[in-house]
Amino acid sequence: METHFHGGAFQMESILSEQTLRIQEAAKIAHVSFATLWRWILRGIPDPNGDRVRLEALRCGGKWLTSREALVRFANRLTPDLNDGPTFVPRSAQKRKHASERAAAKLQQKGI
Repeated sequence: METHFHGGAFQMESILSEQTLRIQEAAKIAHVSFATLWRWILRGIPDPNGDRVRLEALRCGGKWLTSREALVRFANRLTPDLNDGPTFVPRSAQKRKHASERAAAKLQQKGI
């Protein structure tokens, strides 16, 4: 049985043949809260290209499972290839604030 996730698919059997983890254990390994890990499974997060990536998981015997390998695949899909040239570097909060203020001033000058 194949389960489809936006941006790809995985074989459910692959998680069961890997080092399975309960969701609580996976959250500890990833150093995130249970709620964050659950959001990664349900909604995913955008990768460097803007595609949504979800953590592979399945329900087995009343418990949700993922695997160490699934965590690695998830992290690899989210990590930009730094050898492909310029990489997006997020602006600081202060720079974002200044840019927003400049844009608001320009809009106000144009009467928008």
